Amino acid sequence: MKKFAIEIKWALISLLLFLAWMTLEKVLGYHDVNIKWQPIFNLLFIFPLFILYLLALLEKKKKYYHDQMNWKQGMISAVIISFIIVFFSPITQFITHEFISPNYFDKLIAYSVESKKLT
Repeated sequence: MKKFAIEIKWALISLLLFLAWMTLEKVLGYHDVNIKWQPIFNLLFIFPLFILYLLALLEKKKKYYHDQMNWKQGMISAVIISFIIVFFSPITQFITHEFISPNYFDKLIAYSVESKKLT
């Protein structure tokens, strides 16, 4: 477990960042009046997530591998972070849709019908 402490730490940070991002989307109106722009705004989440992975791999390289990490070790570390994120993803989705933006799906359905994208 101690072997993967850095990956667990950065996965939890990224999950908290996701919840903060969803809160930002809600505050900026992307779950309400600007719902048509939400998919595009959501794509911007790639940039902070990329920075988080970069910081995680740099920390793993420095603290665990003592500045001697190869490509394979970095890839394994990134995959472990991804699996931890995927494992806890249902919890963050639940928090998002129950507490941060409980009416999101109703508003998305209304927008889809109103814009004639779906019936």
